[in-house]
Amino acid sequence: MKASTKAIIAAAVAVVASIGLIFWQSKYGGAHGANLTAEDMSLIAESQPPQVRAQLVSDPEQRKELAKELRDLLALAEEARAQGVADRPEIKRQLELMRDFVIAQTYVAKQREAGQQINQLFTKEEVEAYLKESGSDERFEQLLADLKKLDPENAAAEIPDAQKQSMKQQWATGQVVARKAIAAGADKERKTQLQVRLQQARLLATVYSDELAKKVEPTDKEIEEYFAKNPDMDPKKAREKAEGILKRAKSGEDFEALAKEFSDEPGAKERGGELPWFGRGDMVKPFSDAAFAMKEGEISDIVETQFGLHIIKVTGRRTGKKMTAEAGDPAGKPANGDGETEEQVQARHILIKPSTPNANPFAPPVPPLEAAKNAILEEKRKKIVEEIVARSKVTVPEEFTVKAPEQPVPQPGSPHGGVQMPPPPVEEAPAPEPETKGETKPADKGGKPKTGKNK
Repeated sequence: MKASTKAIIAAAVAVVASIGLIFWQSKYGGAHGANLTAEDMSLIAESQPPQVRAQLVSDPEQRKELAKELRDLLALAEEARAQGVADRPEIKRQLELMRDFVIAQTYVAKQREAGQQINQLFTKEEVEAYLKESGSDERFEQLLADLKKLDPENAAAEIPDAQKQSMKQQWATGQVVARKAIAAGADKERKTQLQVRLQQARLLATVYSDELAKKVEPTDKEIEEYFAKNPDMDPKKAREKAEGILKRAKSGEDFEALAKEFSDEPGAKERGGELPWFGRGDMVKPFSDAAFAMKEGEISDIVETQFGLHIIKVTGRRTGKKMTAEAGDPAGKPANGDGETEEQVQARHILIKPSTPNANPFAPPVPPLEAAKNAILEEKRKKIVEEIVARSKVTVPEEFTVKAPEQPVPQPGSPHGGVQMPPPPVEEAPAPEPETKGETKPADKGGKPKTGKNK
C-alpha cells in the first residue's frame, strides 16, 4: 500500500487511537494562502513534541531546516493545486475529511489539558445516532472507494467485515467529535488552522509527488550511466567477480581461504565462510534448495538470493536433532528433549553483493537495480522540487521564537518530528547473508556455544 493511502487511512479511521495528539505527520492536502509568518512558525514549533522543541530552541540551523522543509512542502502543494489535484472529487473529499479530523484532534487535546477524559467528549449513543443519519452509510462507502482509487495496486483487496465495522465506528467517532469541536469554535483558532493547512498540504504534495515520479521513470541509459559512476553497485560487476571466484574454487583452490579473502559477509568471512548445521527452511529458499541438492564436497554454481550472489560448498550431511536458539548446541543435542530429527547440511559459502550507498542496516535488502532506480528518481525529484520552489511565491521565515518545553528532555533522534517533504524511495541495505533460524552459532574461541537467533 502506498504511503499516501496509508496516511489517509491513519487520519480517517484511526482517530480513536490517535485522538488527542497534535502531530504533523499526516500527508494530506492544502489550505489557501501560501505564506507563513514568524508567529505561525512559533505556533507550529509549539505543537512539536518536547524533545523536538528543545532542539529547535537551541539550534538555529534546525529552525532554518524546518523552515526550508515547510517551504518546499507548501510550494509543492500549491503547484499541485495549480495542476488541479485539489479539484478531483476524491481528493476534495479527503481534504474535507482531513480538516474534520484535525479539528477533532486539536479539540480533544485542548480538553485533555483542561482535565477532561476522551470518553467524556462523546457517548456511544451519539456515535450510533450519527451512523443512523441519512447518507452516513453512503459517505463511509465513498470513503472506502476513494481509498481504493488512491491505491489501485490494492484496489482488489477486500477488507474483512470485522475490520470494516471497526473502521466505520472510528470514522463516526471522529465525525461526532469534529462537530462538537466546530460548535465550540475550535476551527477558528490559528493553531488549528495551521495544522489543517499543513496536513492538507501533505496530502496534495504526496499525491502530486507520486504522480511526478511516474513521469520520470529512469531509462535504461540513465541506469547504465548510474552504474558507470557507481561500479561497486553494478550487478554485472558483482557477477563477474563471483564468476572469477567460482572458477578458482572449482579449480581446486582452498575454499576457506577464498571465503576469508573475498566474502562480503563479515561473520562468515572470519570463519572462512563456515555456517552452522542447518535444516530445510532454515535458509532462504534458493540457498536451501541448492545446498540440499548437493553432495558432500561439491561446490555449487552461483546462487542468487535477495542478499547477493552465493558460492556454496557442502562440507557435511547428516540426520540431526532439531535445536532451538535457547538450548541447542553445535553438537546437535535436542533443545527440547523430544528427539525430533531432520535432514541437515553443513556448508561454507562466499557471498558477493553489490554495495548500496546510504545503507539502512535495519531495512530488508534491496536489489541493486531497484536501489539505482530509487537513487535516480530521488535526484530527479529534488531537481523538480527545486524548480517548483524557485518559481513559487511561498515565503516561510527562518527566524522565529520557540518556547522551551517546561521540563528538560533528551535530544531527539529526528530533527523536526516528521515535518518533511513526502519521503523519497529509501535506498535500503542488503542484509547479511541468511543464516540458520533458531540454531546456535558456531562456538567461540573459548569453546562456549553462542546461542540466539542469527541475523
